[in-house]
Amino acid sequence: MFLPINIAIASLATAGMMHAPGIAPLPRHTIPTPPPSIERVEAPFAPVKQNMLSHIDRALSHIETRTAQVNDDEKLSDEQRQKRLERLTERTERMNTMRSGVESANSFDDLKALHRENIPSHQERHKARREIREDMQEIRRDRRELRRDVRELRHDIREQRAEQK
Repeated sequence: MFLPINIAIASLATAGMMHAPGIAPLPRHTIPTPPPSIERVEAPFAPVKQNMLSHIDRALSHIETRTAQVNDDEKLSDEQRQKRLERLTERTERMNTMRSGVESANSFDDLKALHRENIPSHQERHKARREIREDMQEIRRDRRELRRDVRELRHDIREQRAEQK
């Protein structure tokens, strides 16, 4: 007893054994379960505000330690020291304005508005990136000089040992 080919393909497809073009397998469950209702819960504002203030305080203390390091560094020229101290004072001013803004905020909307006001412009971001790039080049240059000095010292030590023998 032979079944016509269409019925055989349809029976296989409905059994989920085979996908024929134009024939979809039967779904495993025909009634979709509705997604759970998600209620948006507003987070309490006070802990968020306190967390932001602690981040700002941490950043300010980091800037203070960095300023002390720059002042104590004897290898820097006066020009380099002045340039780095200017950047650090700019950062300190920005963080202090941010701190006063966060302290005066009373809701999440106030924080969002504060964020929108303090988003740096394209030129400011470009300037900051350029300064970072210059700092990195300066660091690489210093490291190259140190490696060269170490190489020369090792060479001198080898020569002195060879002369002593």
